[in-house]
Amino acid sequence: QQTAQLETTYISPAGEEKVGFSVTVDADGVITAASTTVMSKNPTSVMRQKSFGDGMTAALQGKKFSELQSVDRIGGSSLTTAAFNKALADLKQQI
Repeated sequence: QQTAQLETTYISPAGEEKVGFSVTVDADGVITAASTTVMSKNPTSVMRQKSFGDGMTAALQGKKFSELQSVDRIGGSSLTTAAFNKALADLKQQI
């Protein structure tokens, strides 16, 4: 198994937000786990990052990481989803 981890930022109505992502793949490159590290201090952004994290594993598990281009909105959080999609290329470079 290999794990890629990354912290990134994005802009929300409250200003710049920070969030972390982690994706673990097996020997075949299939996603076995995924998580979000909530790093925001803004209550609304914390809620959105948690919602994204709650749905992230279900949305990604079982997919081939190398074939993943982007994800659709997860947990109702468009900004966190966009931050993940932006970070995807950098995560892939780690594995």
